[in-house]
Amino acid sequence: MKDKMKLSVNNREGTLIITISVIFVAMCILKGELFYARSNIEAIFSNLAYDLLLACGMTFVIILGGVDLSVGAVLALSGIICTLMIQKGINIVLAVGLGILFGGAIGAVNGILVSKANVAPFVATLGSQSICRGACYVLTSGYFVAGLTDAYTNIGRGSLLGVPNK
Repeated sequence: MKDKMKLSVNNREGTLIITISVIFVAMCILKGELFYARSNIEAIFSNLAYDLLLACGMTFVIILGGVDLSVGAVLALSGIICTLMIQKGINIVLAVGLGILFGGAIGAVNGILVSKANVAPFVATLGSQSICRGACYVLTSGYFVAGLTDAYTNIGRGSLLGVPNK
């Protein structure tokens, strides 16, 4: 039985590697130097930065057999709360810290609902997703948050050890 599982995992990994390799070679042939240029690779990873961070956290949730539908909405609400505090003149470090704490608090509430109140993870996180999305709309009235200080916006425009933050 273990041999079959081991074989199927290897087949999945092999298929994934072959698929990615075929796509990479096809794009290199079709787009040439434009595709594998350093600037394009940097742009791809810059655009995936948020998704990759969220995927790392979600990997643990999925491995443990759970599901969390609220991740994107919690991220959005934490960001909105952080930027609204900065607009009101609160220190950037404090605002970012409070935004992170707020996101962690929502995660803790979801965890308590699932582990202590025996609410299904799908239901608990779907509910918190709806609440967070509604709060986003209420706080912003559906508009972009603008008028932020340069000190805050430059965090996302810089680079750290050659790796862009954008």
